[in-house]
Amino acid sequence: MVEVAIIKNLAGQIFDANENRGNASLRKHMQHAGWTHLQKLGFPQKSEEAWRYLNIKPILQREWSWFHDKERLVMSGHEQKITEALRNLRIENSLRLVFVNGVLDVDRSPDLAEIQGSGISIQSLGDWKENASHYSLEEVETSVDGFSLLNDICFDRQIELEVSKDVTLSKVLHFVFLTSGISGVMLHPRLRCQLKTGARISAIVQWISLDDLAEEFVNFSDSWRVADSAQLRLVHLQTLNRFSYSIGKTELKVAERANLDSLAISLGSKLSRHQLDCNICGGGANVRMNGLYLAQGEQTSDFHTLIHHQVGGSKSSQLYKGVLKDRGIGIFNGKVRIDSGAQEAESAQLNKNLLLSPNAEANSKPEMDIQADNVVATHGATFGRLSEDELFYLQSRAINKNAAMTMMMTGFSNEVLLALQDLNLVHYLEEKVKSFYGKG
Repeated sequence: MVEVAIIKNLAGQIFDANENRGNASLRKHMQHAGWTHLQKLGFPQKSEEAWRYLNIKPILQREWSWFHDKERLVMSGHEQKITEALRNLRIENSLRLVFVNGVLDVDRSPDLAEIQGSGISIQSLGDWKENASHYSLEEVETSVDGFSLLNDICFDRQIELEVSKDVTLSKVLHFVFLTSGISGVMLHPRLRCQLKTGARISAIVQWISLDDLAEEFVNFSDSWRVADSAQLRLVHLQTLNRFSYSIGKTELKVAERANLDSLAISLGSKLSRHQLDCNICGGGANVRMNGLYLAQGEQTSDFHTLIHHQVGGSKSSQLYKGVLKDRGIGIFNGKVRIDSGAQEAESAQLNKNLLLSPNAEANSKPEMDIQADNVVATHGATFGRLSEDELFYLQSRAINKNAAMTMMMTGFSNEVLLALQDLNLVHYLEEKVKSFYGKG
């Protein structure tokens, strides 16, 4: 039996929600099966290697309320906050989908018709499909933890998106996930996307707090399947408030001759962890997974990645950068696995950290698990501070110290932003990052 406050009253909440909404028997079965499994498995402990640097006690010791009713949000007077939150989110040449507490808000998604008319189908499912699997991507060899199970149990709607064969979307798909804005609430967004053969899209998934002071817990799950010769440019942007907690898992599957260009950015949350697992199952596939984590004050940002080369002739690269100041903590644990049959695979992994104060902390663990004998694989990590010589040079050009530091930090982070090769996305992300650097 799991003795933590987070699930103390969860069983009763599940029962009440199912009775009030009349959920189908399959959903009830899966929820109660997940609940039973969760009681046996429990939540991660600091004694586990993958969680040793992360203090999740503040999440586990609170009795969170399972928020599963969108109407409560409207009734609580947050309509104005939603409007304000969306006002400055427009990306040039983009199509926006708005989700409130994980539920698609059709009224606030005016681009929905254009998206559906472009060869893309979108469904919002409140029940498990008959062929639902407890694991969204069985091929990705990672352990299921308590937070993944919690999402399985508590998600309100599963958003499913399918891009038809050979469809190319010239505009960026912008998924905007808004929180409830109510303290003590846990949210469980869930997104499942599939690109058919030859499809090409760019997408950004962004999390935003409706209230700057609300203490919330966002436990998200998304998966992306990239079929043969398809291309996906994917950005995750976490901009929750600094009182919130964020735990998430992204599962990726990349097929033959497909291309994945991924960038994960963490700017907000008091504590955040994002696990990205990529399974490369087709020859000629090319995967680039980059990341940027910025932590200041008492923030902790944790990225865990796994790239699994199952076949030969595939390529992958990772570049994760961290900017840490005050008592900010950054964590990167990246693993590359190359199977014995994946000859001639190529993989490069690098983690760079910029520490701006004596109390900032960076923890890095790049790993390689190579079973093949004919591969090219490199990995490494660096830690440093701003160059005093470069800072002096900028100040000698009549640039004040704060402005000079911001310029240098921007230059450090822009390497991963510019790699996207999409100016509309880059400009939007640059503004978000600069806003972070401008905060004291």
